[in-house]
Amino acid sequence: MGKCTICGKLEATTRDHVPPEGIFSKPLPSNLITVPACNLCNNGTSIHDENFKVLLSLYCGQFNPATAGLIGSHALPTLARNQKLNRMLIRSMHPAYLSSSSRIIYERGWAADWDETSATIVIERTVRGLYFHHFNKILGEETECRISQLDDDDLERAISIFRVSQKNFIGEKNEVVYMYAQQEGQPLHSVWIFEFYGVLWFFCHTIPQNLRGKYEIIY
Repeated sequence: MGKCTICGKLEATTRDHVPPEGIFSKPLPSNLITVPACNLCNNGTSIHDENFKVLLSLYCGQFNPATAGLIGSHALPTLARNQKLNRMLIRSMHPAYLSSSSRIIYERGWAADWDETSATIVIERTVRGLYFHHFNKILGEETECRISQLDDDDLERAISIFRVSQKNFIGEKNEVVYMYAQQEGQPLHSVWIFEFYGVLWFFCHTIPQNLRGKYEIIY
């Protein structure tokens, strides 16, 4: 299978789902994407996949019936099994105003801190895998991935600025939507926009070594 498409260094001995299959409800969709990966990249970040899955489930599950099932099928069973994650989540809980997807506040409740480390690791691995999936090339360790979370306004601004591709859909109900664009003449220089369950968005800017310091995109 050649080199691992995630790290670009070790030999690929397995295939990894990008994004992780755990964020989808069962039965799993038929259009999930896998790429060649080494055992370390495939299994070495499983704790971050699990953290991301739980927080994504809790974040998205409140907004509509299509995502509400994620809490029962993903978040609660994982928290019952993973006591360390459960304790971490409880410690981070704080009072908050609960709002709908249209930002209408409807009551007071509780919120937990978002795990930026796990989200960054999951999004970067997904970008590296999808880059190979679309272009049959490995970004490699010399290419840096800068990742940030987007809100509604940032999303619209990013789409209007960059000549991104048409929307790509993963999942039977379009659970994950992503777009991307490359700089002409600099194929490793690219931007990626992700939408999870219609309520959570991320932006990734890949910068090859020869362009570091020349570009700074902040959202």
